Amino acid sequence: MASNNKTTTILDQVKAASSLDQMLVALHDAQRTLTTSNAQADGLARQRVVQTIAHILDTEITKDQRDMVADILLSLVRQAEVDLRESLAERLCVMEGVPEDLVLFLAHDIISVAEPVLKYSTVLTDQDLLYIIQSKGCEYWQAIAQRKLLDSAVIDALVDRNDESTAKNLLLNDSIALKESALEAFAELSKYSEELAEPLLARKELPQKAAMELFWHVSAHLRQHIIKNFNIPKDRLDAALQDALEDFSDTTTLGTQEPRPSALMTDLARQYGNLERINDAMLVKTLRRGQVRFFLALMSQRTGLTPATIHDLMRQVGGQGMAVACRAVGVAKESFVSLFLLSRSLTRGDQSVDALELRKAIKYYDAMTEDMASSILADSILQSA
Repeated sequence: MASNNKTTTILDQVKAASSLDQMLVALHDAQRTLTTSNAQADGLARQRVVQTIAHILDTEITKDQRDMVADILLSLVRQAEVDLRESLAERLCVMEGVPEDLVLFLAHDIISVAEPVLKYSTVLTDQDLLYIIQSKGCEYWQAIAQRKLLDSAVIDALVDRNDESTAKNLLLNDSIALKESALEAFAELSKYSEELAEPLLARKELPQKAAMELFWHVSAHLRQHIIKNFNIPKDRLDAALQDALEDFSDTTTLGTQEPRPSALMTDLARQYGNLERINDAMLVKTLRRGQVRFFLALMSQRTGLTPATIHDLMRQVGGQGMAVACRAVGVAKESFVSLFLLSRSLTRGDQSVDALELRKAIKYYDAMTEDMASSILADSILQSA
């Protein structure tokens, strides 16, 4: 209650200033008190600065005065600490008539400052947003994707970023319409992301064809959702299964930094594991076909490690991790060598493997017993759990 009273007092003090000159003096005085080491007093001073700026911008003043105010406020914000810039962004993002240069400065600031402005400020133009998308990183795209009003050109630019979190925010944004080309692009990403597939399948404008192509790549409960909502004949789902299986051979061309198995790959790997059919020959054959994601699913099932961990081991310099994993689950030495060599070419792009690195990997494999490797593997699984 005391805090609310203090805030009310600040507002009363700000509104008591009847002229622009008095308001600017009040702003100067409030800014000077921000250097205190008292956290509570500093917070109140920050509130006073923010409220004074908001009051100034809400006041009817001439164009010349507004230009002068814009210059003063921009100079103040450039010198302000991060916490003040964050507070200003939170307050100004929902106001109209804020000087464009001030909004642009905040929108290009660090993401903790820029985020509310990117999400809510109506001062930003489509050109402003397009420039930020081109010049800033994924956290800025993800904030812009949550705006209630987005021009189709801005949406297209966000889709082209090929960023999963940005795609998810667009799909969850009920205030915008998504073109079929955007939904098709997101459908391709959704084959390897359950988190993205769920909001995609909730979009009313998703065409039946895209839903059908997703069917064998998503989890069982999402398959039920597709059957219930998209009225797809069984023979077309069977045809989609054949297409999904053919996709396995194209996994190295998708360009993802951290490839993840699809739901279908994980399901098949689990079935092969239950039947104890994930042998050395299957693992080597899968990599020779370039089926990196399916290999991750199979090796994860055989070792108990996550697909992400297996992928890290495939890229690891020296090959010690892959040697431990293979030795622990009884992969024969000649199969380990094949997996080591294929891993280098598929995940690191190495055309030839350094002979010294290969000798070190084999030496490490030979130095361990299966019991030693199993113990190390068990510890790794526990640590990642």
